[in-house]
Amino acid sequence: MCCHDRGSVQLTRLAVMSRARQKLAELHAIEAKKYVDPVTFADVYANLGDLDEALRWYQKGLADRSPDLVYAKIIDRIVPQLAHSAGYQAIVEQMAFPKTDQ
Repeated sequence: MCCHDRGSVQLTRLAVMSRARQKLAELHAIEAKKYVDPVTFADVYANLGDLDEALRWYQKGLADRSPDLVYAKIIDRIVPQLAHSAGYQAIVEQMAFPKTDQ
Protein backbone atom coordinates (compact mmCIF):
# COMPACT_ATOMS: atom_id res chain seq x y z
CA MET A 1 0.00 0.00 0.00
CA CYS A 2 2.83 2.38 0.83
CA CYS A 3 4.43 2.10 -2.62
CA HIS A 4 1.06 2.52 -4.29
CA ASP A 5 0.53 5.76 -2.36
CA ARG A 6 3.92 7.10 -3.43
CA GLY A 7 3.15 6.17 -7.01
CA SER A 8 -0.13 8.03 -6.81
CA VAL A 9 1.62 11.10 -5.47
CA GLN A 10 4.18 10.95 -8.29
CA LEU A 11 1.45 10.58 -10.90
CA THR A 12 -0.40 13.53 -9.42
CA ARG A 13 2.77 15.65 -9.51
CA LEU A 14 3.37 14.69 -13.12
CA ALA A 15 -0.19 15.62 -14.02
CA VAL A 16 0.17 18.99 -12.27
CA MET A 17 3.47 19.65 -14.05
CA SER A 18 1.95 18.69 -17.37
CA ARG A 19 -0.98 21.04 -16.78
CA ALA A 20 1.39 23.85 -15.79
CA ARG A 21 3.38 23.41 -19.01
CA GLN A 22 0.13 23.41 -20.98
CA LYS A 23 -0.87 26.63 -19.19
CA LEU A 24 2.45 28.21 -20.17
CA ALA A 25 1.85 27.33 -23.81
CA GLU A 26 -1.62 28.91 -23.59
CA LEU A 27 -0.21 32.03 -21.94
CA HIS A 28 2.48 32.42 -24.62
CA ALA A 29 -0.20 32.09 -27.32
CA ILE A 30 -2.28 34.79 -25.64
CA GLU A 31 0.82 36.95 -25.19
CA ALA A 32 1.34 36.91 -28.95
CA LYS A 33 -1.98 38.75 -29.28
CA LYS A 34 -2.20 40.87 -26.14
CA TYR A 35 -0.39 41.79 -22.95
CA VAL A 36 -0.11 39.17 -20.22
CA ASP A 37 1.24 40.23 -16.83
CA PRO A 38 4.79 38.83 -16.55
CA VAL A 39 4.17 37.78 -12.95
CA THR A 40 1.67 35.23 -14.27
CA PHE A 41 4.48 33.56 -16.23
CA ALA A 42 6.88 33.93 -13.29
CA ASP A 43 4.53 32.18 -10.89
CA VAL A 44 4.07 29.21 -13.21
CA TYR A 45 7.79 28.88 -13.92
CA ALA A 46 8.56 29.12 -10.20
CA ASN A 47 6.08 26.39 -9.39
CA LEU A 48 7.62 24.23 -12.10
CA GLY A 49 10.97 24.69 -10.36
CA ASP A 50 12.52 26.75 -13.17
CA LEU A 51 13.71 29.50 -10.86
CA ASP A 52 16.03 31.20 -13.37
CA GLU A 53 13.18 31.65 -15.84
CA ALA A 54 10.86 32.71 -13.02
CA LEU A 55 13.34 35.39 -11.95
CA ARG A 56 13.59 36.64 -15.51
CA TRP A 57 9.82 37.07 -15.63
CA TYR A 58 9.65 38.65 -12.16
CA GLN A 59 12.29 41.14 -13.31
CA LYS A 60 10.16 41.92 -16.35
CA GLY A 61 7.19 42.34 -14.00
CA LEU A 62 9.21 44.85 -12.01
CA ALA A 63 10.11 46.74 -15.18
CA ASP A 64 6.44 46.73 -16.24
CA ARG A 65 5.38 47.83 -12.74
CA SER A 66 3.11 44.82 -12.38
CA PRO A 67 0.45 45.27 -9.72
CA ASP A 68 0.78 41.56 -8.90
CA LEU A 69 4.19 42.22 -7.37
CA VAL A 70 2.46 43.63 -4.27
CA TYR A 71 2.67 40.03 -3.04
CA ALA A 72 6.46 39.96 -3.39
CA LYS A 73 7.08 40.20 0.35
CA ILE A 74 5.06 37.04 1.04
CA ILE A 75 6.38 34.96 -1.86
CA ASP A 76 7.91 32.53 0.63
CA ARG A 77 4.36 31.44 1.48
CA ILE A 78 3.39 31.14 -2.19
CA VAL A 79 6.58 29.83 -3.79
CA PRO A 80 8.90 28.69 -0.98
CA GLN A 81 11.73 27.89 -3.42
CA LEU A 82 12.23 31.64 -3.96
CA ALA A 83 12.39 32.59 -0.29
CA HIS A 84 16.20 32.52 -0.17
CA SER A 85 16.95 33.41 -3.78
CA ALA A 86 19.40 36.32 -3.92
CA GLY A 87 17.95 37.30 -7.30
CA TYR A 88 14.44 37.45 -5.93
CA GLN A 89 15.54 39.33 -2.81
CA ALA A 90 17.18 41.91 -5.10
CA ILE A 91 13.85 42.40 -6.88
CA VAL A 92 12.07 42.87 -3.53
CA GLU A 93 14.71 45.40 -2.44
CA GLN A 94 14.23 47.36 -5.68
CA MET A 95 10.53 47.62 -4.85
CA ALA A 96 11.42 49.54 -1.66
CA PHE A 97 8.59 48.24 0.50
CA PRO A 98 8.18 50.14 3.76
CA LYS A 99 10.16 48.59 6.59
CA THR A 100 8.12 46.76 9.21
CA ASP A 101 9.00 45.42 12.65
CA GLN A 102 8.84 41.65 12.62
